Amino acid sequence: MPAPDPTRAPLRGVAILAQDVDILGGSERQTRLIAERLAKRGIHVILLTSNGRGALGRPKGAWRERRRGVTVYRLPLVGFEAAASAVLAGERFDVLYAIGVMMGSFAGRLSRVFEAPVVVKLACSGAYGDVAALEALGARARAGALRDLSEATIVCLSEELREEADEIGLGARRCKIPNGVAPPPPGEPVFPLGEGGPPTVLFLGRLTEQKGVDVLLDAFARVEPESSEDAPALLLAGEGPAREELEAQANRLGIAERVVFLGRRADVWGLLRGATLCCLPSRGEGISNALLEALVAGCPVVASNIPANAEVLEGEAGLLAQPEDHEDLAAQLTRLLSDPELRERLSKAGQERIAERYALDVVASSYEELFLELPRKPRPALGELGPRFLGARAASARRVLGRLLPGA
Repeated sequence: MPAPDPTRAPLRGVAILAQDVDILGGSERQTRLIAERLAKRGIHVILLTSNGRGALGRPKGAWRERRRGVTVYRLPLVGFEAAASAVLAGERFDVLYAIGVMMGSFAGRLSRVFEAPVVVKLACSGAYGDVAALEALGARARAGALRDLSEATIVCLSEELREEADEIGLGARRCKIPNGVAPPPPGEPVFPLGEGGPPTVLFLGRLTEQKGVDVLLDAFARVEPESSEDAPALLLAGEGPAREELEAQANRLGIAERVVFLGRRADVWGLLRGATLCCLPSRGEGISNALLEALVAGCPVVASNIPANAEVLEGEAGLLAQPEDHEDLAAQLTRLLSDPELRERLSKAGQERIAERYALDVVASSYEELFLELPRKPRPALGELGPRFLGARAASARRVLGRLLPGA
């Protein structure tokens, strides 16, 4: 997108709604990065998130804090809409920007109170994505969510996700803005197995079915080095519910001594600099943050040939293996491990791809331009907000009652 037009009225602010930015998953990291980069561009940004500890539990951070130019409010998920209304009544903003369908529904209802346009970002496609979750709802709940989102602008990370949203007619309009990544901070490589150790295949991410680490283990067991000195190690950086099952699988395959479960790590950039290559065998993605981080760090990549990964790599910035095919993945891993010239070529191509399309400043500029394009209405007077909120809540209550009492 072009640079924002300086003749247009500047944004008074952007209110971001995200379910729990403190869990530090990929979507949550991306939300913080975009919020901070918009703030750095001089935009007033507030971030409303749930406290992540139930209705009355204390949040993981302060109830309200100022961090890197962004004001963060942690609100109870039960009663989130009412608490968000109270916060927003005292803040300046022109746009409600929500992450995911649930927060998008909240934003859709809040927009009726504050007369603010809504932008909703869908974070993932395929069986693990937002559209699939929406379609899995009961008929009444799905109809309610579609109604809440009917006037929204839907941001899709990939072409696949835009096609999914188009197919069900989600929102009033749809556009594509990918995730972004900032350059890594300067630093020395990190070698978890010691400098001069064996070649390493690095995986970054949650240990869940979606990420396909079970396929990676099957593939890694089939990687045949030229000699015992060249036998690679597999480093799994991340935590998740599948860890015990994956540890058992590594034992069954007889590769447990070459598979290192690193747990959650704070030195991701160092790991990427120190790894021989990075592997992302996901079954579904939006635009993977781990993939972008590997590319910008210059770590050559093998990824599953799902639409989102293929869109980023386009066969030039990394190698692709057929999803669920551990033999093909093993062949691509072997190819990259044995060819230093190919690794160097992919490293350079990956960094160029990031600079062209996925640099964080480019993505933040796209969001600013989108927000500036949206029509803005005068904000209702403070005395009107209470009746408007009660009206919106009454409509929500009628929908809930209709789900509980279908004949009502």
